[in-house]
Amino acid sequence: MDVTENDNGVLVMAVTPPDLLDPIALGQEVERYIVKEKWRKIKVDLRHIDYLSSVQLGALVTMHAIAYENVAVMKFVSVCERLQHLFKLLGINILIETRQGQNLDDF
Repeated sequence: MDVTENDNGVLVMAVTPPDLLDPIALGQEVERYIVKEKWRKIKVDLRHIDYLSSVQLGALVTMHAIAYENVAVMKFVSVCERLQHLFKLLGINILIETRQGQNLDDF
């Protein structure tokens, strides 16, 4: 996972399919950024993800849950149309904000 800070003080986490295969390790890393380093605005860049297994989907939901529990805002960006459709079918789009593009001006 590639982690950077953008110009607006938002942490950007670019995840790849292998990053999502270990939900425990990913959750611990997300928790470190949110709890220990006190990040409150996080974009998760999904540009490299075009398919999700149930484990990978669970990893994304876990990331969002950790943010929610610690009063941080996490949004998923660069979500392909296929994943947007999957999130809508599962009702995840109601819980998690997703965008097809990179821009999140409302942060």
